[in-house]
Amino acid sequence: MGNKNNKLFFIFLTINIVIVFLFYAHTINYPWKYFDEQIIYNETIFPQAKSISEIFEYIKYFGLKHHFEASSPFYSSIANLRSNPANTFITMIVYYLFQKKAFLFHLLSLIFHIFNICILFNLLYLTSEKYIKNLKSILRLTSISVLTLLWALHPLNVESILFTANWAALISYFFCLLTIYYFLKRGVNSFILFLIYLFPLFTTEYSITVPLILFFYTFFNYKFETQEISFTNCAKHSFKKIAPLLIALAIFVIYFTSSKTIENISYSTGNTVSLTL
Repeated sequence: MGNKNNKLFFIFLTINIVIVFLFYAHTINYPWKYFDEQIIYNETIFPQAKSISEIFEYIKYFGLKHHFEASSPFYSSIANLRSNPANTFITMIVYYLFQKKAFLFHLLSLIFHIFNICILFNLLYLTSEKYIKNLKSILRLTSISVLTLLWALHPLNVESILFTANWAALISYFFCLLTIYYFLKRGVNSFILFLIYLFPLFTTEYSITVPLILFFYTFFNYKFETQEISFTNCAKHSFKKIAPLLIALAIFVIYFTSSKTIENISYSTGNTVSLTL
């Protein structure tokens, strides 16, 4: 029975991968979009190294705490200063390897998007197996496939694939999903968990909500399994479980609050305003 379930699992996962690949395959040959052309091709944020030695020269010149302006003039007159050390280093490596070839940037985005749906599929299967034990395998896998494809083909994710400048966000999604999967699979305090989560924090900062998600999951899961009445005990148990994530988040918060990224710039007034987490 176990082998049959494993076979069905891989069949459904493969079907999801094929559907997502076919849906996005044509985007691999897309030319540069407007934002990509400005950010990557015209090197408005980072220069493109021609050799390994130049990468280290740029890192020495800019530093991993290099601040750049992030804005969307179509929607707002406010921009904020950003600094993502891991993103800075990876970007310079990727720029060097790809040398302004749009095909390679689109391919990278699609590859990581497929990685993400694989983790999401496994994550949904792991969760459903725990809480919906009586559901037949075929129905379980069908439901998981539908949910996975809804996420994979959602317009927000379509934009992430179309604009090659968003490839770092897709890498962050990968490590955030991997953090959640590893946490649910292992369920123990781990230095590995700390490292996995630390990476997306310093790549794209919007991964700060992961500990909150896992806190509430652990809280209600513990309360459900043990029939614990005390909310305090449930909270203590949850905080203990997510301790590695909280330590990683604390390091990021200290870095964030001590850097220039805590300021926003208003084009209309020329003033700066504080940016809250």
